[in-house]
Formats: sequence, structure tokens, C-alpha cells
Amino acid sequence: MVHSPAFSVAGCHVCAVRIFSVFSPVVKSRSPTELHYNLDSNRAQRDLVAQLEAKNREIMREIQRLRLEQEAFANETESGATYNPTLLAELRLLRQRKDELETRMSALQESRKDLMVQLESLMKLLKSPISPVEPASPSFIGSPLNEFVQVTNDQLQDIILKSNKTSPDADPIPTKLVLEILDILLPVTAKIINISLATGKVWAICFKRAVVNPSSRRLGSIHQH
Repeated sequence: MVHSPAFSVAGCHVCAVRIFSVFSPVVKSRSPTELHYNLDSNRAQRDLVAQLEAKNREIMREIQRLRLEQEAFANETESGATYNPTLLAELRLLRQRKDELETRMSALQESRKDLMVQLESLMKLLKSPISPVEPASPSFIGSPLNEFVQVTNDQLQDIILKSNKTSPDADPIPTKLVLEILDILLPVTAKIINISLATGKVWAICFKRAVVNPSSRRLGSIHQH
């Protein structure tokens, strides 16, 4: 009996997701989206801190000017104990703004420190070599196929690119992120699919949702006698 099976798009996507989860310490560290986001956030906060520091210096100069004016006004009076209420009100307002700016700058500097720690960790992971990961022991789910044509990277890529690009809320890996690292996932995914078809085995637990079942759909030609 001859079958012309194909691979479920969802199955291929889930397979990619499962592989991604196994290699997550390395793959996630190499995500350009995450790296760019952290760099942009750090740059934006650095610019904001610089702006706040400049504003704080401006307020300090204004406070100093008001102090000098207040001292000059007091010296002009006979007793030296009379103060300009307008200048005092401006001085209190500026001091309040100064305290608020210093509080904001302190919070931003702490946030920048956290971002720098994350960036340093990402850079270390990017520079570190990829360590091999041993797969789980396979378990039999049926008799092996007698003959089949192996799935190529191009065929698998075509399936994934033609699949739905939206991601459900429960999806642990967004489709957009999978597409960004597709060149990394393709060889490993294709190898797992071909091994599963050749041996009638599925790589247990972490890949149990990625079982590829032959069907009558089109894609490739796998023959079972």
C-alpha cells in the first residue's frame, strides 16, 4: 500500500518550538530582537538621565541666582531681616523640582544598572560556544517505515513560511522569533523528522507534540510498503 504523506504545518511549528525550548539558553541569548531591545532601552535611559542631569544643573544655577538676589535684597534693608516673598516662593518651588529630579535620576540610574547587567550576560552568552545537548531517549510508537524520501531543509522552510504567522496567547515562542532563527532550527528540525520517520520513534516528552504522522496531503513522497 502506497501513501503520499505530508507534515502538518502545526506539527512542524511545534517541533521547532520544542527544539527552541531545548536550546533556549543559547538560542534566546542570540535573539537579535531581544539584544536590540535591551540596547535601545539602555540608550534611551542613558539619554534621559543626561537630560535630567542637565536640567538639574540649570535648576542649581537658578537657585544660586535667587539666593544672591535674596541676599542683595536683605542687604538693602536697614535691619537685613526683610525677605522678598516672591523670591522665597520661587526658591521653594525650585528646591522642590530639584528633589523630584534627583529622585527620578536615582531610579533611572538603578534601572540602567539592571539593564547593563542583562546586556553583559547577553554578550557573554553570544561569545560563548554552543554546548551540545543530549536528546531524551526515544520510545517506539509503531513499526518503522520501509522506504521514504528524506525531508530537506528547503521543504521544511517552505512549510513554515507558508504557515499562519500569528501566534496564540499560549504559544511559548512567538512565530516572529521562530522565523528570525529559522536558519538555526531548520537543520536540527529536519534531522529529527527524518529520524522519526526512519525508525518509527519519537523523541520522548519534549517532542511528543511534534509527532509527524503520514497523511494523504501533498509534500514529498514517502512510500510505505
